[in-house]
Amino acid sequence: MNERPEQELFEGVAEIKAIDAAFVEKDWFVTQVISSLFEFK
Repeated sequence: MNERPEQELFEGVAEIKAIDAAFVEKDWFVTQVISSLFEFK
């Protein structure tokens, strides 16, 4: 699993995409889980 980015990065992406930062952060965590599952297999 990658090191968690700073909160400011999530907020910056959220501002660009015009969505809540929580969605960006959630997507990052989901991507990390999927990546870990893929490596586990």
